Amino acid sequence: MGVNTKFPNGVGADTSNYIDTTGVTCENITATGTLTLSSGLVRSAVVTTDAATYTVLAANSGKTHIVPNLTADCVFTLPTPAAGLHYRFIYGGGAADAQDWTLNTGSDTNYFIGGLAGHDTTAVILYVFSDGNSNSKVKIDTPNIGTAVELYCDGTNWYISGTVHSSTDTHSVFSDQ
Repeated sequence: MGVNTKFPNGVGADTSNYIDTTGVTCENITATGTLTLSSGLVRSAVVTTDAATYTVLAANSGKTHIVPNLTADCVFTLPTPAAGLHYRFIYGGGAADAQDWTLNTGSDTNYFIGGLAGHDTTAVILYVFSDGNSNSKVKIDTPNIGTAVELYCDGTNWYISGTVHSSTDTHSVFSDQ
């Protein structure tokens, strides 16, 4: 496949409506149509360890972190802030977890902006927001299936959004160091 190969974008038979793939490199395309995507295109998930502390790696930016049913509360320490870092944390246990997660930026000068929507087992929906100027920790209480939290870094602070399903109506608490 040449670098200047053009693929129709699926809009009728109009041959002027093509996507130019100049500069795109494709590797390992077989005659059966199987395509192996090279680095940067497919991101595997990170299954976090069941430990009291976990260091989130900058190299794992863009990857979903699956948090298992923990045997103790866990503090997830985020990497040094850098523009473009992005993480997604999801609960992957087989039952409601009795343990809590704490996401920690490490410094009140690198704080969370945004908040989390929560849903508890009594169908109460609660929105919790950071103070937007010093909250560098967020504790997620007893996560359950469907919990998903996303973080985006602007180089200094972390934008947070997501939903916490929990057995408690105090599903999330933002705090300073």
